[in-house]
Amino acid sequence: IGEPAIGGRFFYDEGLTAMNFAGGRAPLSHYLDLIRDGLGRGDAPSVYLGSTDIDTYFPGFRNANPVVAESSLPASQGALASLWIGNRTIAAAHWDMSNNVACPLVGRRRFTLFPPDQVANLY
Repeated sequence: IGEPAIGGRFFYDEGLTAMNFAGGRAPLSHYLDLIRDGLGRGDAPSVYLGSTDIDTYFPGFRNANPVVAESSLPASQGALASLWIGNRTIAAAHWDMSNNVACPLVGRRRFTLFPPDQVANLY
């Protein structure tokens, strides 16, 4: 959870000595309530739940909502399925090791894609 001043950009603090947000664990309903209660408010905190494993935290969700058929994947690679939940968040340019399918359920999401030969310039 980040203060409204970060504008959804989870990153380092101004001195680059710590993060500009607080991490923690709470029931999912707590975070969903924070997001709901902040709708339409300019002073709402930034909320982000990242890489939440579907099979661990949402049993049955994968089977009820298949995105990629397991049979279409190489035998040695099972599909990693995670959820990212948040409000008005900004992710810095980065390279993900896994293949991803983004399915924004509310609002919109913009991606800037870089060619593979530019990975070294992302950091």
